[in-house]
Amino acid sequence: MAVSMIENWSNILGLVQSVGEYEELHGFDCVVMLVEQVEPVEGFPDLVATYLAEEDEPRLSVLMPAEVVTEFEITEGVLVECRVRRAGPDRVFLHRDYLIVRRPV
Repeated sequence: MAVSMIENWSNILGLVQSVGEYEELHGFDCVVMLVEQVEPVEGFPDLVATYLAEEDEPRLSVLMPAEVVTEFEITEGVLVECRVRRAGPDRVFLHRDYLIVRRPV
């Protein structure tokens, strides 16, 4: 029996720690971030903040389309501001229309 997730969105700010291919889902990369900030999106539950509150470290693996990772040059050490949603116990997806990548100075 499959469990369906409620529609949810969160805005996060995080430092990218690693980027790698996500083998379970073709065309997606897994971007691991150390989350510095989580904000709710008006009108939607914030399931990411709830999830991170249960973890020892505020680390989040975000699944992003591989072409977005390439186009925005998302690499270790960049700061990423984006909107994400939880799609299951271990899957968090990027909303590709809400993404800012900040290069280190």
